[in-house]
Amino acid sequence: MLVTTLKKTNVKLGILLTFTFIIFYPSINCDFVNWDDPLKILNNQIIRSISIGNLVKMFTNVEQLVPITNLSFALEYHFFGLNSKVFQLSNVLLHLLNILLVYNFIRLVSRKSYVGLITAALFAVHPMMVETVSWVSERNNLLYTSFFLLSLIQYIKYVKAEIVQNSGNNNCKARNHYFLALLFFVLSCLSKPLGVYLSLILILIDFILAREFGRKAIFDKTPFFAISLVLGLIAVFHVRSEEIIFANKNFSLLDRIQLSGYSMLWYCFKFFAPVNLSAFYPFPSYKPGDLPYYFQIYPILSVFIAGMTLYTIKFTRKIIFGVGFFLVSLVFILQFWLYADYIVADRYMYLPYIGLFYVFAEGFYYIKGKSRDLIGFYKINISSLVVIIIIVSFSLVSRNRINVWMNSLSLWTDVIEKYPDCSKAYLARGTVRNDRMEYPEAIKDLDMSIKFNPNIPKAYNNRGVARKNTGDYKGALEDYKKTIQLDKNYAEAYSNIGIIKFETRENKEAIKYLSKAVELAPDNASNYLLRGNVHVVSGNYRYAIDDYDHSIFLDSSRYEAYLNRGSAKYYLGKRETACRDWNKAMK
Repeated sequence: MLVTTLKKTNVKLGILLTFTFIIFYPSINCDFVNWDDPLKILNNQIIRSISIGNLVKMFTNVEQLVPITNLSFALEYHFFGLNSKVFQLSNVLLHLLNILLVYNFIRLVSRKSYVGLITAALFAVHPMMVETVSWVSERNNLLYTSFFLLSLIQYIKYVKAEIVQNSGNNNCKARNHYFLALLFFVLSCLSKPLGVYLSLILILIDFILAREFGRKAIFDKTPFFAISLVLGLIAVFHVRSEEIIFANKNFSLLDRIQLSGYSMLWYCFKFFAPVNLSAFYPFPSYKPGDLPYYFQIYPILSVFIAGMTLYTIKFTRKIIFGVGFFLVSLVFILQFWLYADYIVADRYMYLPYIGLFYVFAEGFYYIKGKSRDLIGFYKINISSLVVIIIIVSFSLVSRNRINVWMNSLSLWTDVIEKYPDCSKAYLARGTVRNDRMEYPEAIKDLDMSIKFNPNIPKAYNNRGVARKNTGDYKGALEDYKKTIQLDKNYAEAYSNIGIIKFETRENKEAIKYLSKAVELAPDNASNYLLRGNVHVVSGNYRYAIDDYDHSIFLDSSRYEAYLNRGSAKYYLGKRETACRDWNKAMK
């Protein structure tokens, strides 16, 4: 009987995984996008080699704090280069792995395969999961979730083995589960610093398993909390967000509480109705202190929901565990901390929603036991039919949502359709159109970006690029100088001015601006290459060779650096070494 049940469960899991793969298959064809992918993958030098030096950098670079994620990218780059299909396929496979882990985690918590299966199915196809799976940069979210769930599974096994141990059996098995839980916890944190809150989830695990609260229960969590504290402090002091709207920091404590309440209720609403999703959700367009009166309702409703959840302890621990899992996961991502220029994000719900999925799976299981089967060729329980309808509906929405992530243009066009006054979206789409050499359209988008927010240096810089490529050198210089006026350390603007000066044969001015770019961005290989080109034209061949040397040291894949260094050496009479450089350029 048990073997038959296991076989049926495995068949159902196999069907779920196959169905999910079919739903997410189109995401394998999604390209890299111009949001985080250039920073984390396309221009990330750390992943270009699996050398000892780079491995050390991965685990000591406190600015990224995601060594396991970088290692996964490095392995893909080593074997397949920048093949977006491989990176996307890895994301899909990790999502399938997480579905299995969700099933096993919830099965251990609930002691019911049905509940585990329904939770896994909802997790598999909910539209809010699409962003994490279809966006390569969210690999950290997938990996940290995998290790997070593995840690929880091992911790549950540890607690259950400890109960057996107390009955007089050997404690070796319990100890093994404990150390595996600790190991997976560390790996989760090294995939994404957000994993530090697992320590709090362990308390909920003890609660749902009705573990006796005592010295042992406190002691075995001490290493988890100690690691959380250390890694959490490192993350707080070193994590950086790009293009944060600094004005948001002027929101008062009351404003932040209201925004946090809004965010929590928004996530709750999207759990039931995942429609009108967007890659980017701008802050409400209100000044600090001027939030509408109805924002005051949000924290009140949030407290009411929390209170009602606590009240259910009279009847069951399940609701407190599921909702508690959701709420604890929210603590570090609510905009009370004002760490980003968006108020909510779909990707933040990849792990927290598991708690709510569990509550509803338990609810469906309860209804299943109370309702009658439908009359038909196959006996289908009413609650099971409702679950199937929900899963199919979510799947259709998810499949459609994947199309938005096909490329940067489709992504930001969708954001603009949802938020037509979003400056960042116009900036990002204008940048895409620059890359596609659609310069008139790029200028229109960048004009709109500047219209809605005239204080973003990058918008002027990118419009300058578009203007230069349409022959408007004067307008381009004005934009570059405006960029520097807004941000005197914007290296790319100095570099772009240097390019214009070089093209207009003002070589001394070109050297001045390119030297400033090198000073501000000493790790940028392009600036050395450009300045080397000016030195060659000016007849300063030795200076040119020095610059090409620096460029090659920083990025050995640039054939232009070898080609031009060869020319500089040739002019100095070093024909043999010049030929070697030219041969490297042709490889």
